[in-house]
Amino acid sequence: MKHSYTIDAHRQAGRWLLALFAALGVFGYLCKATHYFTSVPGDLGDARFNSIVLEHVYQWLTGKTPDLWSPQFFFPYPDTLAFSDNHFGSVVFYAIARLAHLSREAAFNAWFCIGALLTYFSSAYALNRLGFRGLAAAAAAFAFTFALPALAQEGHAQLVYRFAIPLALLELWRSLEARNLKRLPQLCIWVAVQFFCSIYLGLFLVMLLCAIGVASFFERSRFVPTVTETIPPRVGTARNVLLWAVAATLWVGLLLMLAKYHSVAREYHVSRSPDEIRSMLPRIGSYFIADHSALTSWMGNWVRNIPMRHEHQLFFGLGISALAIFGFITA
Repeated sequence: MKHSYTIDAHRQAGRWLLALFAALGVFGYLCKATHYFTSVPGDLGDARFNSIVLEHVYQWLTGKTPDLWSPQFFFPYPDTLAFSDNHFGSVVFYAIARLAHLSREAAFNAWFCIGALLTYFSSAYALNRLGFRGLAAAAAAFAFTFALPALAQEGHAQLVYRFAIPLALLELWRSLEARNLKRLPQLCIWVAVQFFCSIYLGLFLVMLLCAIGVASFFERSRFVPTVTETIPPRVGTARNVLLWAVAATLWVGLLLMLAKYHSVAREYHVSRSPDEIRSMLPRIGSYFIADHSALTSWMGNWVRNIPMRHEHQLFFGLGISALAIFGFITA
């Protein structure tokens, strides 16, 4: 009885910590980024463009514009939606806000805040399933959602929708632990969802999953099969068939979307030069740059001659760095 009470107390404390860090993110960042919901986060470039794309897809969903791939802002050129992220995976939240009669700007702010909170709570869920509890899960989820590199990219608002990344990592880890492919459909679903939210992040997620998969071959002894939930055979089979059907549907849609992007890139000769790509690759000094932070911007002052400096804001913050060093030493 005492043991059960202790577990319940720990769970209750964990919920309070999760709520506390969520409130810190809302009132410490989201309210300020939107000037208490009176302004749109970002600048007049990318923020405005993301708003236009969201509104265009919403207008198409409601039947007010006929061509999904040809928004009017590049008229008369066709298929220009494939020039950037299309927000297919996140537009539903913007559409709900617009259907609730919010203005375009208010709906954009709602969409932005929902993305941040989804990322936070999905991270906390994945960490909890991986064995982290209380303060560890809440702090790590907060760091993934609101760390300085993420805040520096608020102008690229589509990057706030990262909620599928921790869920995909969780499913990969479960597969590696169990040494089977039973969780493969869930993994495929979350990877596809991340691609629909942001193609860039989807690609980076695939690279991360591949790196973890390769590393697991050199650490096989660490992956010990764990006890899995007991599911009646018929229920388990039906659920598995449904999951595979959802995964297959999403991936068919994803491949069709990527094929569209490829054809548009060829038609318009869209590409990045190797020199431009190299200018945005991180250096060691990139992990000390936080020009937008009033507290730690001084650390990057000695880092000079960084091309595309606004893309190199990769310093995690003093708190996260200290915790990472402490974890490395104690582990």
